[in-house]
Amino acid sequence: GKIPYEIFWSYPKRETQYGTHDFVYYGSLVFPIKLLANTTANNETIKADIFLGICANICIPVSVTLEMSLNKSIFNRSNRLRLAQAVANAPIIWNDNEKIIGDIELNEKSGLLEFEYNSEIINANSIILDNGDAATLFYSPVKNTQKERVSFQLIDIEQAKTLFDKPIRITFLTVDGAFEITKKVYKSQ
Repeated sequence: GKIPYEIFWSYPKRETQYGTHDFVYYGSLVFPIKLLANTTANNETIKADIFLGICANICIPVSVTLEMSLNKSIFNRSNRLRLAQAVANAPIIWNDNEKIIGDIELNEKSGLLEFEYNSEIINANSIILDNGDAATLFYSPVKNTQKERVSFQLIDIEQAKTLFDKPIRITFLTVDGAFEITKKVYKSQ
């Protein structure tokens, strides 16, 4: 059966090359996965299908299936340290009482998602949106020069109707590091 899980993604670098906007990781990389349910048997196996691009001068898409036996009697101290460091690099949930991001509004016809943000705390160009569906893609953020608003254009406008009343994760950088907030998407008036 499937075990619920949480992946701790470190905040990526953003790069634009050849007209495309990418989220990039350099060097060695660890993505800790926390199982959110207890496994009952020793030596249970977990399996993950992963799709990513490995890049140097060009990017090559790679699809990999990983399997790992969960043996609770084996403890590896060096991997425990690597995992703890990777978790520490993941964005922290923003729990400050200060409202730094307003309501998330989406225009179904234009596919434009917008919200107010506190520009004294958040760099608008650092904002990443994620609704958990790899098919939902946005163009780079565009700041409104007159207001503290930022907008994101959906690449596939047909995706707009699937986003309403559902959560979207907003990850962003501050001077104190990377944070995230999950908010619901509303139809714009």
